[in-house]
Amino acid sequence: MMRHIGIVVLLCAALAAVPGCGFRPLYGGGNMGQTAVDLSGVAIATIPERVGQMLRNKLLDRVAPYGEPSEPLWLLQVSVSEQLLGYGIQKDATSTRASLRLEATFSLVDRKTGATTLSGSSISINSFNILRRSYSTAAAEADARERAVSDLAEDMTTRVAIFIAAIREKGSLVPAPQPPGKQP
Repeated sequence: MMRHIGIVVLLCAALAAVPGCGFRPLYGGGNMGQTAVDLSGVAIATIPERVGQMLRNKLLDRVAPYGEPSEPLWLLQVSVSEQLLGYGIQKDATSTRASLRLEATFSLVDRKTGATTLSGSSISINSFNILRRSYSTAAAEADARERAVSDLAEDMTTRVAIFIAAIREKGSLVPAPQPPGKQP
């Protein structure tokens, strides 16, 4: 019994030390937190093709839930490539599974200077079954594409948010416009 109490006390002490280690939740405050304010200064350039349109819409949902900024501080430029590979080859040379690979290359451009301040790429690979009915296969492929686009949008949004938060903490970031409902 005493051993369990000692473990509980030790666990509580460890949890009490976590705030002192510098850890801060990125999305603290939800849609009204500092990250949402930081991201509200990011405009997203048009991305060609249907999958690009899907990705841009997902990014807008995450970056600009209150609408696109009228005077953005940043411009996020993205290009997407898609690759579809069949595998699970049967004796008659038909595939039973496919892999959809989406790769997005992005750059965050400072609107004042025109300089690229962050660049990177994100990859998402999703698989789906190739079925006898073409409609079922098309639906499975569309679902795999939707999941891949969501993965890319989440990864890029997180990386951009971390980058902007780091700049803000250094004190070299001009405050972004406040979203509606958060005016001082």
